[in-house]
Order: sequence, then C-alpha cells, then structure tokens
Amino acid sequence: ELGEHGSRHMQLHEEGSEMIMRHGEELAERRHEHSRLEDIAHQERSDRANSHGNLSDQIMALEESLRADVQELKQSLGSERAARASLEETVRGLVDVKTSHQTCRAQHAALSTRIDYLEQALGQTGERHSEEIQDARNNADLLHGKMAERDRNHASI
Repeated sequence: ELGEHGSRHMQLHEEGSEMIMRHGEELAERRHEHSRLEDIAHQERSDRANSHGNLSDQIMALEESLRADVQELKQSLGSERAARASLEETVRGLVDVKTSHQTCRAQHAALSTRIDYLEQALGQTGERHSEEIQDARNNADLLHGKMAERDRNHASI
C-alpha cells in the first residue's frame, strides 16, 4: 500500500507541479496581458491629454481669430461711420447750396421783374422828358420870335 500510496503521492506531486507550472504560465500571461493593457491605457490617457491639449490650443486659436475678426469689424465699422458722417455732411452742404441757388434764382427773378419795371418807367420818363424838352424848345423859339418882334417894334418907335 505504501507503494501505491507513494505512487499516488508522486502522481499528485507531478499533478501539483504541473498545476503550479500551468498556474505560473497563466500568471505570466496575465501579467503580460496586464502590462499590455496598462500600456494601452497609458497611451490612451496620453492621447486624451494631447487631444485635450490640442483641443485647448485649437479653442484658444479660434478665440484669438475671433478677437481679431471682431477688432477688424470694429475698425471697419468705425471707418464706415466716418464715411457716412462725411457723406451726410456733404449732402447737407449740397442741400444748403441748392437752397441758396433757389434763393438766388428767386431774387434774380424779382430783380429781373424790377429791372423790367424800371426800364419801362425810364422809357416812359425818357419819352416824357423828350416831349418836355421839345415843348421847351418850341416855347423858347416862340419867345425868341416874340422878343425879336418886340425889338423891331421898339426900334421903329
């Protein structure tokens, strides 16, 4: 029995050794797998950190670009406002010139009417003066004639 028991003990020892060996191999495989998974997890964390870093950089670049665009739009808007103010001033000036021109035309029309009236009045006055001058000459001639006749009458007396 002892022989049987010794052989059974040997068999159990061999099975135990085999199990320990298989367990050691499985443990080594699992450690290797664990190490591989840790490397993958580390790489994923690193990639995520880089991705977040890149994302942060991209967001910062986008924000800077937007700030620059807003600044450019503000400057453009300022230029547009200045141009519009200048245009409005020019339009006001043109309206003033037009109003002044209309006033001048109205005054010119009034002056033209007044000049026509004065020319007509002067023409009538000139005609009347010519008639009066002719009447005065006629009267002067008549007086000369009467004086000459009186001088002859006096001379004969």
